[in-house]
Amino acid sequence: MPPFPERESSILAKLKKKKPEAIEGGDIKPSQASKMPAAQISSLPLPTETESKPPEQQAADLLGLSTPATNPTPPSANSVLIDVFEATQAAGQTFKQNGIHTISADEGFNKFVFKNSGVLLENDMMQIGVKSEYKRNYGRLMVFYGNKTTFQIIGFNATVVTGGNLDTALHVQVQPVESVIENNGQLQQLINFECLTEFSEAPVLQVQFILSGNMHNFSIKLPVMLSKFSESTVMDSATFFQRWKQLNQNQQECQKIFKATQPIDKAAITQKLIGFGVGAIDSIDPNPDNYVAAAIIHTRAQQIGCLLRLEPNIQAEMYRLTVRSTKEMASKAFCELLESQF
Repeated sequence: MPPFPERESSILAKLKKKKPEAIEGGDIKPSQASKMPAAQISSLPLPTETESKPPEQQAADLLGLSTPATNPTPPSANSVLIDVFEATQAAGQTFKQNGIHTISADEGFNKFVFKNSGVLLENDMMQIGVKSEYKRNYGRLMVFYGNKTTFQIIGFNATVVTGGNLDTALHVQVQPVESVIENNGQLQQLINFECLTEFSEAPVLQVQFILSGNMHNFSIKLPVMLSKFSESTVMDSATFFQRWKQLNQNQQECQKIFKATQPIDKAAITQKLIGFGVGAIDSIDPNPDNYVAAAIIHTRAQQIGCLLRLEPNIQAEMYRLTVRSTKEMASKAFCELLESQF
């Protein structure tokens, strides 16, 4: 007598009719888990999916910036990006005010004077990184917000605040951002800038979110500086000193004398000036120990010429920095940015 066929479950039969593709050999296929792209800021406009990392490594380094790559790809010659990453964390003052966790607006700002990419802020809750590029009077920042915790961030909001002369000096466009960052997840936000005229202050990024029922508020200076809109230029000695002498009004010059905070090294100083956007010009100054540089600052209103002389005193471990420009604010801004960098 032939064996009876195995009776099929009525529930399974109904499921087959509704979703036949979900059944194979009488077994329900488990849904395929979606992968979360590993956070990185190695290219614009958005990071691509890379190999997944262990959860503990993702939590420690959501933006892929805390550990430099073993074999970094050198930037192309025509690239406007200075693609430099450092394994440093912002070390600013952290305090509580009226129950809101606030971080100083100056945190992480100064390390972007000579570079365009890196970690702007990092603490036990969040890692914020930026990658920026500039061309003439335009600039754009890709900001990366990484949730380092195992809890969901809700009510997330990030806005850019300008004040003083920045309201008329910078045109800012901020891309909207999602209000939720999953645990060990990341959001990206594009911010566009146009330099309308010279400025000396920096826009402030205000970040608000709720984590584990507590409201947090970060205020961070964005590394958008007047020097980012400058372009180095080359001239001979006669032209340089002719223009230098023409800029002889008190309001056209800013001068700072300060103590060296680092060893006076010629190669390092030259590299810093290049990163600043004013490339050093060789064989210009009668004193071979001095550094001379020239740049053009691009704004919508006009182009501003800027000349710079950096005179080190190796014995006294001192510097004299002199910047001359047709605009008083431009001279002051360049001096203040460079004063604490040598």
